[in-house]
Amino acid sequence: MRHTKDEKTILDGQVLLYRRTDKPSKKWQYRFWVKSECKYMRRTTSTPDLHAASTIATKHFYEVQAKLAHDMPVFDKLFLDVADEAVRELREDVKRGIRSPRALGYAERARRLYFAHFFAKKCISAVDQRSIDAYWRWRIDYWTSETGKKVRKQERINRVSEKPSADTLNNEKQFLDSIFNIAQRDGLYLKSSRPDTTVPRRNPTRRKFGFSPEQWKRFVSFFQGHWLNPTTEKLKYQRHCLYYYCLTAVETGTRGGALLALRWRDISLQTGEDGMQYTLFRVQGKDHIYEPVSHPDVYRRLQDWRKTVFNKYNEADDRVFSEWGGGEISAGLFGTRFKNVLKAAENTKEYKGVLNDQVGNEFSPSCLRQTYATFQRRYHGTSYEDLEINMGTSATMLRKHYSHVQPEHIAGRLTKQGMNQGMGRLPNSDMPENVVIWEDLVQKDPNLNMARFED
Repeated sequence: MRHTKDEKTILDGQVLLYRRTDKPSKKWQYRFWVKSECKYMRRTTSTPDLHAASTIATKHFYEVQAKLAHDMPVFDKLFLDVADEAVRELREDVKRGIRSPRALGYAERARRLYFAHFFAKKCISAVDQRSIDAYWRWRIDYWTSETGKKVRKQERINRVSEKPSADTLNNEKQFLDSIFNIAQRDGLYLKSSRPDTTVPRRNPTRRKFGFSPEQWKRFVSFFQGHWLNPTTEKLKYQRHCLYYYCLTAVETGTRGGALLALRWRDISLQTGEDGMQYTLFRVQGKDHIYEPVSHPDVYRRLQDWRKTVFNKYNEADDRVFSEWGGGEISAGLFGTRFKNVLKAAENTKEYKGVLNDQVGNEFSPSCLRQTYATFQRRYHGTSYEDLEINMGTSATMLRKHYSHVQPEHIAGRLTKQGMNQGMGRLPNSDMPENVVIWEDLVQKDPNLNMARFED
């Protein structure tokens, strides 16, 4: 063998002890062939004593044979090495169009910010159920811990959620699953000893609501009457930009990041086959481009914003909502300006009551999208399927977050017969002649009503 010297065989030649010529160390190494895996097992004994090295190698050899006899994995890798392999495979899946770039982003972020700190130099075979349970407890409080604060400073992360959302944790769970799939495929992990990576259930977070109609009316009235006329031209531009952004968000339901990336070329006024006009947007979603539509007045209003004297960024490639210098507005800065408006309105007697939703959560720019979905469901009866297309999200997620919002016009449809005829009964005109109605029997014999519950 190349780079070896002082070779000694033990156990009838099954194990080879040797020293390396390419390293100054006098410590003994050993190797033996693992037939089922078709490769050598190589290890260091960490000792220069031949007798001690022989004992260590012999013990390990018989341990491996025992594991092979019970179909247990004998080779091992660091957890982070397997995670790197999972990232590489995910990157290839993204190139082939099998997985989304968003999934790759979650995986790379989890590997760098979380797994690297928690699992460190731990071998994949040593990651058991207790380790996974401990990881979730550590992860949920990560950003409020000293380690998280230190990493945040090193990575220059300006904005994080102190408690990760369920979607974020579920994406990390999927990445954990892919890591264990690779480990199991490569014989590093047994299926029977694989831990359950399910995210532990937490106390349900309070649902965030959009503006109520009254709150939205106050918000817009405060904007128009008090907030759009500052003293400087720069501040006037910034406040008008925020104003038109809020109106557009509530009338389209588009995500905040997509609206901030919108350019004038992405907006057009279209006429349908039925002659009806509508505003068409070309929007970059999370992993695809989609085209939401809205009322034609949205287009006309945005053109008014484009033509204002202090808006100098009205070319086709300019951003619809930009910073004073024409650049992109950061989400954090935009959120601060939005909350400043709410707080200013809250400090007035006339417009008070716009800072928090109905359960006490403070509004953020995302509430504009929630307001759109709520208004569409409650007051227009828009289906989940139509909202799925126009909002660039799934009907499943819409049902999850807006199932409490039911259109008012279906109330009559659901209760029309029940209120007049008695719930659970068909109208009398639809009753077969030979059907005996329970209420009719009770009228004849009131004791039957008590007997019904005693049974």
